[in-house]
Amino acid sequence: MDDVLGFWTLSPVVAGVIALLIAAVFYVRVKGLPEGNEAMQRIAGYIRVGAMAFLMTEYKVLAVYTAVVFGLLTFAFSWQSGAWFVLGATLSLLAGFIGMKAATYGNVRTAQAASTGSKASALLTALDGGAVMGLCVAGLALIGLFAVYYVYPMGDAHQNAELASALHAFAVGASSIALFARIGGGIYTKAADVGADIAGKVVENIPEDDPRNPGVIADNVGDNVGDVAGMGADIYESLVAAVVATMAIALTADDAALASLLVSGSSAGNARAIAVALPLVLAGIGLAVSIVGIFVARAMRNSTPSVVLRAAMVLPPLVLVGATAGLLPMFGVSQNVTAALAAGAIGGAIIGLLTEYYTGSFSPVKRVAEAAITGA
Repeated sequence: MDDVLGFWTLSPVVAGVIALLIAAVFYVRVKGLPEGNEAMQRIAGYIRVGAMAFLMTEYKVLAVYTAVVFGLLTFAFSWQSGAWFVLGATLSLLAGFIGMKAATYGNVRTAQAASTGSKASALLTALDGGAVMGLCVAGLALIGLFAVYYVYPMGDAHQNAELASALHAFAVGASSIALFARIGGGIYTKAADVGADIAGKVVENIPEDDPRNPGVIADNVGDNVGDVAGMGADIYESLVAAVVATMAIALTADDAALASLLVSGSSAGNARAIAVALPLVLAGIGLAVSIVGIFVARAMRNSTPSVVLRAAMVLPPLVLVGATAGLLPMFGVSQNVTAALAAGAIGGAIIGLLTEYYTGSFSPVKRVAEAAITGA
């Protein structure tokens, strides 16, 4: 059992490294695509420079914040807690930075591919550009969490307390960056959006998103820093927090509760070790399933974009549930865990489908459009 557990606990770092390698390949591929005519290149360059300028300014503030919190954690707990906080924050910043670079290259190249009339090429460019952020977020998060788990192996109560402290410090670092990035980018993009609309449509009477309006550049910069870098940090924090919370419950639960996770007849001696490692293992498998899903979506590029994205949202959770059902018997874990995972995974897919129904090209939106013809 211990050998099986030790083997599968490597899945997060293996999946994380593979994800980063694939992200690098996608990044190089997107950057090498045609960027369009001179006007497209110039406007894209303005947006790229603006986005990087925003991130550098934001990162300088976050560097000061991170240094202050590192000092406080070192004073109150230990320098190790401060170091794990810094690592959690740094990986979040790194994921946002790489994703932003990929997005600002991918945006104009997607537009250029669409302008040639190739729907499949435009969809593939957009998928590859977006996958860079997703793969970096998940890959860096799992590598960081595995590092904590590896440095502080399970043991006696003191060792388990060290592991819990390091996990929480890492998670707080991720959460702090998400707070600044999501709110800061969101405020910037909304201020730029409103300002561009007032200056362009109201004052100068030119169309929305007209490149003659300098505020449009700021608006597009805001869309990138808010919806790419900010959202990436938010997803990174959500992944880290979910895994850390589950591991923390396993570290603090009593023996009877942990034993209830195992099937009848299994040894309860290593129930805590299994319960602590399982969230990491399932996250690693989930990332592997997501990587497969990306390539399935790429293979479907000639289909309708909505069908491709819908399949990419619904199929991976179902595959993950099946993989979990096959994996848990190796650890002697009850299939009740699979049922709990299925409820969350399938529930998330249903929420996505319902959101698409009420915001996409379906009857609710069409009814609102028809009603708007005659007034509010």
